[in-house]
Amino acid sequence: MPKSHKITVINKKGIHAYKNVNLTGRAKTFKKGTHVTVKSFEKHNLTTRYKLSNGTYITANKKLVIQGNY
Repeated sequence: MPKSHKITVINKKGIHAYKNVNLTGRAKTFKKGTHVTVKSFEKHNLTTRYKLSNGTYITANKKLVIQGNY
């Protein structure tokens, strides 16, 4: 969990936010450079997902997001 509860999207194509922890029900798309606030994280099988302050889920893959504001 990031100490500042902020993460930044670093993937060129951006990432999608989903309504469910198993990443179904696409809700929103975040472009590269977008800062989002993380509320908590949840495990789905062996994978970690970030739950955002608006209740949607995104991946915690380090190749796609980075901790802090960049």
